[in-house]
Amino acid sequence: MTKNIGVISSPNLPQGLVSTVVVSPQNTAVLDALRQRDIEVLCTQPAKMVSTPVNIHADMLCLYLGDNQIVVEESQLILKKLLQAYNLSVKQFKLKSGGYPFEAALNVGLIGKFCFQNFKVLNRPCELNKFQLVQIKQGYTKCNMAIVNEQAIITQDIGIAVAAKKQGIDVLLIEEQEIKLAPYNYGFIGGCCGLIAPDKLAFTGNIMCHKSGKLIYNFLKKYCVEPIALQDGQLEDIGGILPIIEKT
Repeated sequence: MTKNIGVISSPNLPQGLVSTVVVSPQNTAVLDALRQRDIEVLCTQPAKMVSTPVNIHADMLCLYLGDNQIVVEESQLILKKLLQAYNLSVKQFKLKSGGYPFEAALNVGLIGKFCFQNFKVLNRPCELNKFQLVQIKQGYTKCNMAIVNEQAIITQDIGIAVAAKKQGIDVLLIEEQEIKLAPYNYGFIGGCCGLIAPDKLAFTGNIMCHKSGKLIYNFLKKYCVEPIALQDGQLEDIGGILPIIEKT
């Protein structure tokens, strides 16, 4: 049975209040906080072809292309069925073996008409050809991009910052560390947030616990975007909060 939906037309950029997201199930406090905001949570499952602990991260296993099209890693059978209930066109994608960078084929930074990814070393879904491709060195692209709106991003990656600025995108470059992702020393800013409305960017913690917190706050304020802390304390990279459906 399909549901009455308002499919988000442009990847990562809702035009209204978000009603459905894809997210990893690793942080139950974040899931509960999203549900308390009347947002349905569709969870990923661990994938054998992806390294632990990011083998459950949504930005590694799910790529929403906009306009009703979505690509999921081939092991995500439950997620596929949940997405199809929204009458979405779901394509399964087989990752190449060998770990990084091949495991990051779906970890693509889509913002407006642009697609940021390292295309020299990664296979990629053919559907990405409809975007203007921007070559970068970073393989974990979406992990490293907090998308504020179509004209603005936050990143820790200098290469992404330089490439985005060349495309006319405003960029805030922040400190590299202070985001949790055990057992690694740190995670990435894109992996701890996602837009839940055009003017609300939800975070997995308090941005003021980050060394660049004040800079992040002022950058968001510049674009009239409110940071929403889904839990107290340090930011945690959970693989992002991927908006799929908005309220009609």
